[in-house]
Formats: sequence, structure tokens, C-alpha cells
Amino acid sequence: MSSTATGRELTLWKWGLIFIACWTMGYVFLVKEDWLVRQVEEERAQTRLVLGEGAAARAEGNARSVWEATFVHSHVIEATFKIMEPGKEADDTDAKVNGFLSPVRDWAATRLRVCWTLLYQLFVRIAVASTWWTYALVVAVPFIIDAFVSRKIKAAGFGMTSPHMYVLGRHAMFAMPLFAFLLLLSPIQLPATLTPVLIVLMSIALWTSISMFAKRA
Repeated sequence: MSSTATGRELTLWKWGLIFIACWTMGYVFLVKEDWLVRQVEEERAQTRLVLGEGAAARAEGNARSVWEATFVHSHVIEATFKIMEPGKEADDTDAKVNGFLSPVRDWAATRLRVCWTLLYQLFVRIAVASTWWTYALVVAVPFIIDAFVSRKIKAAGFGMTSPHMYVLGRHAMFAMPLFAFLLLLSPIQLPATLTPVLIVLMSIALWTSISMFAKRA
């Protein structure tokens, strides 16, 4: 069962990553820039309401410092937009070509702004999610301790373990990081309470996979 379950989990990750890549490329090409900006602003406003101005500002500051060191100071963003600049016009033919390509360049520049906005929002979301690490410890540690205690009690007595519940919990542990990654890359506004909810669900899946593990192991 273990090898079969591992194979299913690897297949899940393979197709999950392919889907995430196609999903990301799809909305980078299709989503409207002004709509995306509104979503980002509304999400950050909600984050400030839940975390407070201080914690939200620190998280966004941490994301900004990493962003600027990685993409701004290295001139990576500037280089991508330089590609969209029209070439020098030596004659009428060059002018006609530039005029013909102008709408394409405008569209490509908009798609680039959308791409960079989404990438920056990913940095902010990771920084905001990291502020919940103490909550994650407070929630996950009791679940883990209780799972091992429950498994010990079942191993020492006549308690029943469910292989189906074990596989379900194990699959959930592998699926939820993919789901979280998909949400982090999503252009839609995410609720500020999403991270603690995912922490609780992951803790439940971890408890299930540990407590329902085969007794003889």
C-alpha cells in the first residue's frame, strides 16, 4: 500500500504542478490589469484589518526588501521592459514596422506588468503567511503529540486503526501544499484568515496519518 500510495502522491504532484503552470500562464495572459490592482489593494486592506497595521506593515516591508534586492536593484524588471521599446527608425519602413508592432508591444507590456504584480503579490503573501508561524506551532504541536499518544494506546491495546483514514490523511498532507501554492499564485483576493484555516486542516491531516498508522509499525 505504501508504494502504491507514494506513486499516487507523486502523480498528484506531477499533474498538480502542470495544472498550476497552465493556470498561472492562463491568467497572466487574460486577467485585466486594473481588476488585478483592485484585488491586490482589497486583499492588503483586509490583511491590515486582521493582522493590524504594524504586523501587516512589517510583513510587506520584509517582502519589499527581498523583492527590491532580487529584481529591482539587479535591474531585472527594467531589462524585461526594455525588450518592449521600439527600435530606431532609420527610414519609412522601420516607422511602418514600429507602428504595426505598437499594439503588440502595448499588450505585451501590460502582460509584463500583470506578471510582475502577481509575482510581487506572491512575495507579500509568503511574508504575511510567515507571521502565523507561532500560531502554527501552538496548533500543530498538540495535534502531533495527541496523534503519537493515540497511536501508542492503540498499539498497546485493542484499538483499531483505519488504513483508509491513514491513506486519506496522507494524501491530504501531500495535496494541501499544492492547493496552498495554487492559491498563493492566484490573482483573486484571498481572505486574510486563509493561512490559519490551512494550518488547522494540515494539522488534522497530520493527526489522521499518524494516529491511523498500522499498529505493527
